[in-house]
Amino acid sequence: MAAAVATAAELGATRVAFETDPELLADALDIQKADSSPYAAIIEDIKFQLKLWFSKWHVESRAISRYVLRKGASDLLREGSLAESATVDAWLDAESHNFDRAMSVITFQCFVVPMFMGETTDHKIVEENLEKLKVALGVYEERLSRSRYLAGDFISLADLSHCPMAHYLLASPCASVLDAYPRMKAWVDGMMDRPSVEKVMELMDAS
Repeated sequence: MAAAVATAAELGATRVAFETDPELLADALDIQKADSSPYAAIIEDIKFQLKLWFSKWHVESRAISRYVLRKGASDLLREGSLAESATVDAWLDAESHNFDRAMSVITFQCFVVPMFMGETTDHKIVEENLEKLKVALGVYEERLSRSRYLAGDFISLADLSHCPMAHYLLASPCASVLDAYPRMKAWVDGMMDRPSVEKVMELMDAS
């Protein structure tokens, strides 16, 4: 979800509202029936009169991000170039299947388990997924030795989509893992310094 919000924030004025009442969501979006999920979010981009409702956070977030970018005629998908758009898609897949997959488990163990479940972090699970993350980080490090950003010398959705989990990585006990990957660390720091990303990370921390 945060990746979609960061994408919208990159384009301009964005308001994010968290709701738990499906009837209120239905009224807000003028639809007959809302999903029964107890948690949902609305991205309302005033600039493009765009309203999106979603509740399947990680799965739909990337699709929503693409929709936001196409609606706003953004170049973050690089659709003017077949080669560049394919590279963006490839790194979005890398984020989804490698970086996000390992970080989701680490985040769950380091934050959700102790803070919301009142249980003890399973450090064995953390270490197992940290090793998986290191494999991904090695690939990223090599890529960033050849280009400023993941898909090339231009920022794209592939970069922005990493920001939510990168934020949790920096806040976790595993943050030092980046020290062995200086290019990756510099890239993460640069992404975190973007005003749109800072705005969304503040929303994440406040939620």
